[in-house]
Amino acid sequence: MSEWIDLQDEQPIEVKAVLTIGKTPDGNWTTPITANLYNGKFIVGFNFGFDRVCKVMVETKPTHWMPLPEPPK
Repeated sequence: MSEWIDLQDEQPIEVKAVLTIGKTPDGNWTTPITANLYNGKFIVGFNFGFDRVCKVMVETKPTHWMPLPEPPK
């Protein structure tokens, strides 16, 4: 399994989904979420297809990231 990478040390490739985590104002860790770095900002997006489309774009401010694991075979 990968280790968390501090964003001050290295940034992920733009538009490639990664797992991100950050700190809340009270110092607790946030729930890890999948996000994409896009134009210097981390964006969380959801897109459900087939018979309907629902998109949500939210900016998040993580402190660390790691690559996503490979999908199951």
